Amino acid sequence: MTQIDFYILTAAASHDARARFACRLAEKVWQKGYRVFIHTSSAFEAQQLDDLLWTFRAESFVPHAIATEPSSAPLPVLVGTGCEPALPLDLLINLSDVVPAYFQRFPRLAEIVEPNDAQREVARRRYRHYREQGCSLRSHNV
Repeated sequence: MTQIDFYILTAAASHDARARFACRLAEKVWQKGYRVFIHTSSAFEAQQLDDLLWTFRAESFVPHAIATEPSSAPLPVLVGTGCEPALPLDLLINLSDVVPAYFQRFPRLAEIVEPNDAQREVARRRYRHYREQGCSLRSHNV
């Protein structure tokens, strides 16, 4: 059973707060020895997140790659869109507005919700979907 955590961002969030929070979460999870897949809406968004993972904090280093890039060794953080990761991973961070079809392969899933009405409504639909699937759901105001 997948544990779903909804992270509700505060009203004071910046325009790229969702992506920045995903970077911080991926870094924290990786530092604890777990592997992460960040699912994005498009290849462009995946590339933007790939760039942000290098720069979101000056003192930070998160080993990562875009999932379609060839790699001789599995990296702890992968970013992708429209593809199911081949290797087993511990956390799925969903930055898309749709539920990835393969979400149940992951023991944990993180949904990051921006503080605007449109994002909250889309998140409510995903929440209902997860509840119908019998997932364990938690919400966190951050």
